[in-house]
Amino acid sequence: MIKEISSALKAMEQGAFQDFCLDFLPLFDPSYKGLERHGGTVEGKTRKGTPDLIKILSNGKQIAVQCSAETGYWRSPKEKNRFPTWKPCEDIDKCVQHLDNLEEIVLCSSQEVPTDKPNAKADILSYAKDKTNARITLLCCANIENSLINNVGTPDFEALFKNHFPKIHERIAFLKEAQGNKLALELLKERQERPVSLDNVLKIATDATRNFPDFKVAKDYALKKIDELRSRFERESLPDAGKVVRRIPENFPFMRPIGAIQTLVGVPKIGKTSLMAQCANHWKAEKMNIRWFDCPTEEVEIKSLIVPPDRKSSFFCFSSEFERFFVLVL
Repeated sequence: MIKEISSALKAMEQGAFQDFCLDFLPLFDPSYKGLERHGGTVEGKTRKGTPDLIKILSNGKQIAVQCSAETGYWRSPKEKNRFPTWKPCEDIDKCVQHLDNLEEIVLCSSQEVPTDKPNAKADILSYAKDKTNARITLLCCANIENSLINNVGTPDFEALFKNHFPKIHERIAFLKEAQGNKLALELLKERQERPVSLDNVLKIATDATRNFPDFKVAKDYALKKIDELRSRFERESLPDAGKVVRRIPENFPFMRPIGAIQTLVGVPKIGKTSLMAQCANHWKAEKMNIRWFDCPTEEVEIKSLIVPPDRKSSFFCFSSEFERFFVLVL
């Protein structure tokens, strides 16, 4: 991915790189939000001028940006007396000459600093010190690459990749889809005891991988979202069946609950809850998925209790003057 981004940056022609900088810099640093083309045409095409991009601050100060796709931009002359002819130094001189209230000069290049010129940036800063009091910011290919790599897949940078690196954007989308599917499978495995619909899992996994490139962070976020789907009335575990265990006939309706609505009635303290707890533990042993919900006491909370069961589920309701609960068998 790094090589692809580096190659795409270096292959940009001047106008395309200037357009890229206009979109990239506000994402790189929010203080650059509000940059505009200097002397741009109505159609948005670039036009030669100084600076390439400009922002006027509320106090009248100016941020000037010079963009360059020129090969060898950072290669300094051997003799320091030739620095005024060196492109970065020329860009600084032009900004100082044309602008009266400079706050910052940004030199942005799609080219790498030569490995045999480790002092290139230091030389530019030293040169600028004698020319202006404005802050100097130098962004080379490596600086841009690092920012792009660190933000691959983040929502803020998605439009940037789509507009300026369409092929890389397609690959990122493919990788994100694969990562989303991988996450969905892990979510299904980790929540086997409390199954969630596949549609919900895929939706949550897609949202997580879109917003969090780090897989672990995305997974933690997704698990939290899945847990939020549970009703707050659902118990963590089934109630204890009690010390007294009844012998329940095999043809007893509750023994095969799927596809039916059952009602259990009786006077208080006769053992309805205990019987239901015993049945629930029997269903669990038969590999049925059991949910036990305590009923809310307030009528306004009924709607938030649980979503309606589907056709393959059985829904049990028990209520008395003293206690209420629902059992859902999936």
